[in-house]
Amino acid sequence: MDDIETVLTELVTNAVWEEATRVIVLIEPYRGLTQIEICVWDDAPGQPRLQEPDPDAQG
Repeated sequence: MDDIETVLTELVTNAVWEEATRVIVLIEPYRGLTQIEICVWDDAPGQPRLQEPDPDAQG
């Protein structure tokens, strides 16, 4: 469960950092009961952009 909490926290935190005022989260089973799918939508301005990971980053 810790991995799920970490991923969900990061996704919602990213939305808040980008000034979202509304965040919608959907968590549902994927491929039976062995995996889940997490979807996050927000109303933050702009588009998502791929960034290079920074090993020294705290978030």
